[in-house]
Amino acid sequence: MTDDRKISVIQFSGNETDWHMWSRQFLAKAELTGYKDVIDGTMTVPTSTKVTTDKAELNTRKLNCMAFCELMLSCQDAIS
Repeated sequence: MTDDRKISVIQFSGNETDWHMWSRQFLAKAELTGYKDVIDGTMTVPTSTKVTTDKAELNTRKLNCMAFCELMLSCQDAIS
């Protein structure tokens, strides 16, 4: 059985001239995906050393992980 899921990533070239448009698109996608509050600091992410079973905190950690992964996948060069 194969997994046909695809990851849609908004690529950032690393060029300063592309930053404005990329950052707006990234924030729009973050809003649609649900992790914009993590990126803009509205939602506080619990520390990784804190043990919790609280569903809200676990969800916040998941959103933080999604935001980090999305940012890492969007970079096309080592500097950005």
